[in-house]
Amino acid sequence: MSEIGYAVMLVSCHYRHQLGLLGLRPQKPRNTQTMGPQEKAQEWLQNHPNYDLLSDWKKNQLLALATFFYAMQGEHWPDTIESDFGIVRRDRWLDYTKDECLWYSKQSGPAFLTKEDHDSTLNSGLTDLPSPCNELGKYTSLSLAGLEMGLGLTGMNPFLPSEIALLSSLSRIDLGDNSIQVPLAKLISPELYEMTGLRSLLLPAKLE
Repeated sequence: MSEIGYAVMLVSCHYRHQLGLLGLRPQKPRNTQTMGPQEKAQEWLQNHPNYDLLSDWKKNQLLALATFFYAMQGEHWPDTIESDFGIVRRDRWLDYTKDECLWYSKQSGPAFLTKEDHDSTLNSGLTDLPSPCNELGKYTSLSLAGLEMGLGLTGMNPFLPSEIALLSSLSRIDLGDNSIQVPLAKLISPELYEMTGLRSLLLPAKLE
Protein backbone atom coordinates (compact mmCIF):
# COMPACT_ATOMS: atom_id res chain seq x y z
CA MET A 1 0.00 0.00 0.00
CA SER A 2 1.34 3.45 -0.89
CA GLU A 3 2.06 6.08 1.76
CA ILE A 4 -0.90 8.20 0.65
CA GLY A 5 -3.17 5.17 0.69
CA TYR A 6 -2.05 4.34 4.22
CA ALA A 7 -2.46 7.96 5.38
CA VAL A 8 -5.94 8.23 3.90
CA MET A 9 -6.87 4.86 5.38
CA LEU A 10 -5.88 6.03 8.86
CA VAL A 11 -7.83 9.27 8.58
CA SER A 12 -10.79 7.43 7.07
CA CYS A 13 -10.84 4.83 9.84
CA HIS A 14 -10.65 7.55 12.46
CA TYR A 15 -13.68 9.33 11.05
CA ARG A 16 -15.59 6.12 10.44
CA HIS A 17 -15.39 5.66 14.19
CA GLN A 18 -16.20 9.28 15.02
CA LEU A 19 -18.98 9.81 12.54
CA GLY A 20 -20.57 6.40 12.85
CA LEU A 21 -20.93 5.71 9.16
CA LEU A 22 -23.72 3.24 9.96
CA GLY A 23 -26.13 6.13 10.33
CA LEU A 24 -25.46 7.59 13.78
CA ARG A 25 -26.95 11.07 14.09
CA PRO A 26 -26.34 13.83 16.65
CA GLN A 27 -28.89 13.60 19.46
CA LYS A 28 -29.32 17.33 20.07
CA PRO A 29 -28.17 20.67 18.63
CA ARG A 30 -24.88 22.01 19.94
CA ASN A 31 -23.57 25.54 20.41
CA THR A 32 -21.73 26.17 17.14
CA GLN A 33 -19.93 29.14 18.69
CA THR A 34 -17.80 26.77 20.76
CA MET A 35 -17.28 24.13 18.07
CA GLY A 36 -14.11 23.80 16.02
CA PRO A 37 -14.01 23.35 12.22
CA GLN A 38 -13.91 19.55 12.48
CA GLU A 39 -16.93 19.42 14.80
CA LYS A 40 -18.93 21.79 12.62
CA ALA A 41 -18.10 19.75 9.52
CA GLN A 42 -19.06 16.48 11.22
CA GLU A 43 -22.38 17.90 12.35
CA TRP A 44 -23.08 19.33 8.88
CA LEU A 45 -22.38 15.94 7.29
CA GLN A 46 -24.42 13.98 9.80
CA ASN A 47 -27.39 16.26 9.09
CA HIS A 48 -27.20 15.66 5.34
CA PRO A 49 -30.72 14.71 4.19
CA ASN A 50 -29.31 11.88 2.04
CA TYR A 51 -26.71 10.76 4.55
CA ASP A 52 -27.76 7.11 4.58
CA LEU A 53 -27.57 6.94 0.78
CA LEU A 54 -24.07 8.39 0.46
CA SER A 55 -21.17 6.08 -0.35
CA ASP A 56 -18.20 6.05 2.03
CA TRP A 57 -15.92 7.94 -0.38
CA LYS A 58 -18.62 10.57 -0.88
CA LYS A 59 -18.93 11.05 2.87
CA ASN A 60 -15.17 11.42 3.12
CA GLN A 61 -15.12 14.00 0.33
CA LEU A 62 -17.95 16.02 1.83
CA LEU A 63 -16.32 15.89 5.26
CA ALA A 64 -13.02 17.14 3.82
CA LEU A 65 -14.68 20.01 1.93
CA ALA A 66 -16.85 21.06 4.85
CA THR A 67 -13.85 21.06 7.19
CA PHE A 68 -11.89 23.07 4.61
CA PHE A 69 -14.70 25.63 4.49
CA TYR A 70 -14.86 26.06 8.26
CA ALA A 71 -11.07 25.93 8.78
CA MET A 72 -10.57 28.60 6.11
CA GLN A 73 -13.08 30.82 7.94
CA GLY A 74 -15.70 30.42 5.23
CA GLU A 75 -18.44 31.62 7.57
CA HIS A 76 -16.75 35.03 7.55
CA TRP A 77 -16.17 35.35 3.82
CA PRO A 78 -18.09 38.18 2.15
CA ASP A 79 -21.25 37.06 0.39
CA THR A 80 -19.45 37.56 -2.93
CA ILE A 81 -15.72 37.88 -3.55
CA GLU A 82 -14.60 38.99 -7.00
CA SER A 83 -11.14 38.77 -8.50
CA ASP A 84 -9.38 38.13 -11.78
CA PHE A 85 -9.56 34.43 -10.94
CA GLY A 86 -13.30 34.15 -10.47
CA ILE A 87 -16.20 34.79 -8.16
CA VAL A 88 -16.86 33.03 -4.87
CA ARG A 89 -20.43 33.04 -3.61
CA ARG A 90 -20.38 31.92 -0.01
CA ASP A 91 -24.02 30.78 -0.01
CA ARG A 92 -23.27 28.03 -2.54
CA TRP A 93 -20.87 26.24 -0.17
CA LEU A 94 -22.33 23.41 1.91
CA ASP A 95 -25.64 23.52 0.03
CA TYR A 96 -27.20 20.08 0.41
CA THR A 97 -29.18 20.55 -2.83
CA LYS A 98 -26.07 20.96 -5.02
CA ASP A 99 -23.45 18.36 -5.85
CA GLU A 100 -20.14 19.43 -4.37
CA CYS A 101 -18.50 19.36 -7.80
CA LEU A 102 -20.74 22.32 -8.64
CA TRP A 103 -19.75 24.31 -5.55
CA TYR A 104 -16.50 25.65 -6.82
CA SER A 105 -14.48 26.52 -9.90
CA LYS A 106 -11.19 28.39 -10.03
CA GLN A 107 -11.90 29.46 -13.60
CA SER A 108 -13.12 32.98 -14.41
CA GLY A 109 -16.86 33.47 -14.44
CA PRO A 110 -19.33 32.11 -11.87
CA ALA A 111 -17.25 30.08 -9.47
CA PHE A 112 -20.22 28.19 -8.08
CA LEU A 113 -22.72 26.65 -10.47
CA THR A 114 -26.29 25.61 -9.79
CA LYS A 115 -27.72 22.49 -11.41
CA GLU A 116 -29.55 24.83 -13.79
CA ASP A 117 -26.25 26.58 -14.66
CA HIS A 118 -24.68 23.19 -15.32
CA ASP A 119 -27.50 21.98 -17.56
CA SER A 120 -27.63 25.28 -19.43
CA THR A 121 -23.92 25.12 -20.16
CA LEU A 122 -24.13 21.57 -21.43
CA ASN A 123 -27.18 22.34 -23.54
CA SER A 124 -25.33 25.23 -25.16
CA GLY A 125 -22.88 22.73 -26.62
CA LEU A 126 -19.96 23.61 -24.33
CA THR A 127 -18.21 20.53 -22.98
CA ASP A 128 -15.33 22.16 -21.06
CA LEU A 129 -17.39 23.12 -18.04
CA PRO A 130 -14.96 24.24 -15.32
CA SER A 131 -14.89 21.70 -12.53
CA PRO A 132 -12.62 20.85 -9.63
CA CYS A 133 -13.56 17.18 -10.05
CA ASN A 134 -12.49 14.39 -12.37
CA GLU A 135 -14.88 12.24 -14.39
CA LEU A 136 -15.58 10.12 -11.31
CA GLY A 137 -16.74 13.13 -9.33
CA LYS A 138 -13.65 13.21 -7.10
CA TYR A 139 -11.90 16.47 -6.28
CA THR A 140 -8.55 17.00 -8.02
CA SER A 141 -8.13 20.75 -7.40
CA LEU A 142 -8.83 22.97 -4.40
CA SER A 143 -8.24 26.67 -4.93
CA LEU A 144 -8.94 30.04 -3.35
CA ALA A 145 -6.26 31.81 -5.38
CA GLY A 146 -6.53 35.55 -5.87
CA LEU A 147 -9.64 35.86 -3.73
CA GLU A 148 -8.00 38.02 -1.08
CA MET A 149 -8.49 35.51 1.69
CA GLY A 150 -7.36 37.14 4.91
CA LEU A 151 -8.99 40.51 4.29
CA GLY A 152 -11.55 41.04 7.02
CA LEU A 153 -10.28 37.98 8.92
CA THR A 154 -8.13 39.90 11.41
CA GLY A 155 -7.52 37.87 14.53
CA MET A 156 -8.57 34.64 12.84
CA ASN A 157 -6.28 31.78 11.90
CA PRO A 158 -7.34 30.02 8.70
CA PHE A 159 -5.60 26.72 8.06
CA LEU A 160 -5.58 23.70 5.76
CA PRO A 161 -7.01 20.87 7.89
CA SER A 162 -5.82 17.28 8.00
CA GLU A 163 -9.17 16.12 6.58
CA ILE A 164 -8.00 17.29 3.14
CA ALA A 165 -6.01 14.03 3.08
CA LEU A 166 -9.37 12.32 2.58
CA LEU A 167 -9.41 13.77 -0.96
CA SER A 168 -7.45 10.88 -2.41
CA SER A 169 -7.47 12.24 -5.99
CA LEU A 170 -6.38 15.77 -5.04
CA SER A 171 -3.33 16.93 -6.99
CA ARG A 172 -3.43 20.71 -6.56
CA ILE A 173 -4.02 23.21 -3.73
CA ASP A 174 -3.76 26.90 -4.58
CA LEU A 175 -3.95 29.67 -1.98
CA GLY A 176 -1.68 32.06 -3.92
CA ASP A 177 -2.27 35.82 -4.15
CA ASN A 178 -3.94 36.02 -0.77
CA SER A 179 -3.49 38.06 2.39
CA ILE A 180 -3.20 35.17 4.83
CA GLN A 181 -0.49 35.89 7.39
CA VAL A 182 -0.05 32.96 9.73
CA PRO A 183 2.98 30.77 10.48
CA LEU A 184 3.52 28.08 7.86
CA ALA A 185 3.43 25.38 10.52
CA LYS A 186 -0.07 26.51 11.55
CA LEU A 187 -1.38 26.94 8.02
CA ILE A 188 -0.61 23.41 6.81
CA SER A 189 -1.51 20.28 8.74
CA PRO A 190 1.33 17.69 8.75
CA GLU A 191 -0.87 15.06 7.09
CA LEU A 192 -0.88 17.08 3.88
CA TYR A 193 2.85 16.49 3.41
CA GLU A 194 2.10 12.76 3.22
CA MET A 195 -0.20 13.15 0.21
CA THR A 196 1.99 11.67 -2.52
CA GLY A 197 -0.61 12.50 -5.17
CA LEU A 198 -0.41 16.21 -4.36
CA ARG A 199 1.72 17.71 -7.15
CA SER A 200 1.18 21.44 -6.59
CA LEU A 201 0.88 23.42 -3.34
CA LEU A 202 0.79 27.19 -3.94
CA LEU A 203 0.83 29.35 -0.83
CA PRO A 204 0.46 33.05 0.02
CA ALA A 205 3.65 35.06 -0.30
CA LYS A 206 3.33 36.82 3.07
CA LEU A 207 3.45 33.93 5.48
CA GLU A 208 5.02 34.64 8.85
